[in-house]
Amino acid sequence: MTKLTLSMDENVIATAKRIARRHRQSVSSMLSNVVKAMAAQEEKEAGDVPADSITARLIGVVRLPEGKSDRDLVTEALVERYGAGQ
Repeated sequence: MTKLTLSMDENVIATAKRIARRHRQSVSSMLSNVVKAMAAQEEKEAGDVPADSITARLIGVVRLPEGKSDRDLVTEALVERYGAGQ
């Protein structure tokens, strides 16, 4: 395992120690778990889209109309284009 030195405000350090103690783990373990959780969330949100791709930059740009899913919009577009029934 590699060591890492962090600089934080004294109040943040005290809070981190209190939270870690309450969860019966070290501050290092707690911060490691936070980073892992954040990385997992980013992967979940980004899926398999490469971070430097145009798609990744556009994720979240479009806001769907209230009450409509992306599937609803695709279905409506196909019906409009091809005149097919649902």
